[in-house]
Amino acid sequence: MRVVSENVYARGKHGNLYVRRRIPAAVRAAYPSHQEHVVRSLGTSDRGAAKELARTENTRIDIEFRQKRQELELSRASFAAKRISKLEDEQLQSVAKFWVRQVLQNDDSRRQAGLDDAEFDELVEQLATQRAELGRMLAQGESLSIFPALHGFLFLCGLDFNPDENEGKRASYAFLRTVVETLDHQLARQRGDIVDTDKVVPTAVHPLHVVAPERVAVDPDLPTWEKVFATWRDYVDNRPTPTTLASQTAWRDLGGADAGLRDARVDDLVR
Repeated sequence: MRVVSENVYARGKHGNLYVRRRIPAAVRAAYPSHQEHVVRSLGTSDRGAAKELARTENTRIDIEFRQKRQELELSRASFAAKRISKLEDEQLQSVAKFWVRQVLQNDDSRRQAGLDDAEFDELVEQLATQRAELGRMLAQGESLSIFPALHGFLFLCGLDFNPDENEGKRASYAFLRTVVETLDHQLARQRGDIVDTDKVVPTAVHPLHVVAPERVAVDPDLPTWEKVFATWRDYVDNRPTPTTLASQTAWRDLGGADAGLRDARVDDLVR
């Protein structure tokens, strides 16, 4: 790579331009162990056009680093999980939304990466088996069988859930329904149906923010990818509508791609 300006580099015979940023030590654990930099293509070799593009990309990377820092702080919450014995209905709904969004985002990422025939067949068998088993549990009212998964999920979120039997049944039933509904969405994707994560669960707040906000070490109101897109969209007056529409889908995908460590840990619970 050849240095063009601060954080901007050119490479290749056509001089394609990239933003290259060193990953701060504070968030290095949120990236693969071998990765030391974030490199993003600007999609152009025009140095004049690259100025605005680089400014926007650097803003996105700054927000990504802040989000990674938040994820690490939240993941460390399980080291000193808050003991709770009850979840209010609103809190249960929040936990359910967070579960669905995390699983579907992880599912999005896996499919976007590509599945060969063997992986596809293995996945459909896994999902169908889980749906049959959990569907029967739901039909028979054996909701407490899912409690270990609920407890483990909440513990990863920094909550040590130890309810009495009645509360455990109530929470487990709600969570079991959520898991079954999520499997239905995944099976629909397996059939080739379009299931948009942002339409199923537009937003989802981390359970720690809802149940024990005093345990959250960072600001929960960090800019979202949607806010960043709006900033880009409005940066240029009268930006052509076709340009905005063409860019919006790819920009939205960034939110699903940034699953990090938390998504991998959630995925382990549903395997």
